[in-house]
Amino acid sequence: KSDRLDLMRTTRANLSPVWGLSLTTGLSALLTEPGEETGRLVDEDGVLHVIERIDDADRIASITAAVSSSAVLIADGHHRYAVSRTYRDEVRAQGGPLGAETTMTLVQELVEEQLAVAAIHRLYDVPGADLVAALSHHYDATPADRLDDDVLSEMDSRRALAVLDRGDRVTWLTEKAGVFDGVRAIDSLRLETALHPHGITPRYQHGFDSVRAALARGEAASAILIRPVSLAEIDLTARTGTLMPPKSTFFTPKPRTGLVLRLLDP
Repeated sequence: KSDRLDLMRTTRANLSPVWGLSLTTGLSALLTEPGEETGRLVDEDGVLHVIERIDDADRIASITAAVSSSAVLIADGHHRYAVSRTYRDEVRAQGGPLGAETTMTLVQELVEEQLAVAAIHRLYDVPGADLVAALSHHYDATPADRLDDDVLSEMDSRRALAVLDRGDRVTWLTEKAGVFDGVRAIDSLRLETALHPHGITPRYQHGFDSVRAALARGEAASAILIRPVSLAEIDLTARTGTLMPPKSTFFTPKPRTGLVLRLLDP
């Protein structure tokens, strides 16, 4: 945060947007009509980013009304948002320009067609057998025959988590009935609840291939693959004003830094 704040003080600009998800139904439909294209980029993941300018007053009014009618959940850019508030307070105290009163944000409708939600998996420095033992009160463990690239889809069909050991050994973890009553249906939160008494803490890695590679390189003794948070739970988080557990979601495709810059001075 301190680095971002120093950068904002020096440049007096928003260099990358906060990424917000709107709960307004139908927002996407207001954005289908093309505007004036001002730039495009294909990034390293093959995602096409197109920048269009909208200057029609009626369209701007409709979009503004739609965005302002519902809460916006921050998908990515929590530090940028916090730093923008700190910078705003500094500028207010100095009687500076009004540009700091707002911050640049990309807003999309919270619907499945507008984004992909992936899980952020867990890496541990204890063997998988120790994890399974620590979780035995909350989960039933079943050894898997083998590890393959369909493990994430099989987790969905089994409604299970997967413990990975070095050597590609896999154990399915299935929740026991009633043990998580009152705990939200978010794998990361339930896993944290179960492991907290044992003092076992994770490191974080998104992407199954990256997790598998980390184990192969000996950077962790074991891992637990979790399932993505459902859109229903994300929606509930925004509507109730609660917080998502840390490192629960990895939203893609991410907006790229530098496609749009916003000067804060008049």
